[in-house]
Amino acid sequence: FYVLTEAAKAKIPLSTEAFDCVYKGIVDSDSDVVNAATAALTEMSNNGLQVNPTEVMESVTKSMQDSGWKIRRSGLTFLGHALKSDILLPLEEVKALIKKGNSDSDNDVRETAMAIWGKVILSKLQVTIDEFIEAISSGSSDGSWKVRRGAFNG
Repeated sequence: FYVLTEAAKAKIPLSTEAFDCVYKGIVDSDSDVVNAATAALTEMSNNGLQVNPTEVMESVTKSMQDSGWKIRRSGLTFLGHALKSDILLPLEEVKALIKKGNSDSDNDVRETAMAIWGKVILSKLQVTIDEFIEAISSGSSDGSWKVRRGAFNG
């Protein structure tokens, strides 16, 4: 993942093949690989991640349909990083994925979804304050402390 991180620093657009490599790392069954891929993705998003918005949405949608909670959480994590970048994602699809994450059976997935709302507000997407307050309200009253924390950690 080091090479991909350096490519992002040089503002080289991420090819479909490179994107697939990072995504495979994010959804890997080994937590060390997931951590390395997520760290690389963080670095790449901090340095202007450039990827096709359609590929982002397709990958996150696919991950949200997976039975593994780590994969669903990783997909949402990727969505959060994509929101920090310069790419423009379709607002309604982003909101639908976050809302799906908000209603997930797993606490970690719900926490990650809650934390993304802050990134939506800071992104170029137009979200109403009512939508934001609704999300924070539901997260702050969740039965899981992780989700309540996520509501304020975006």
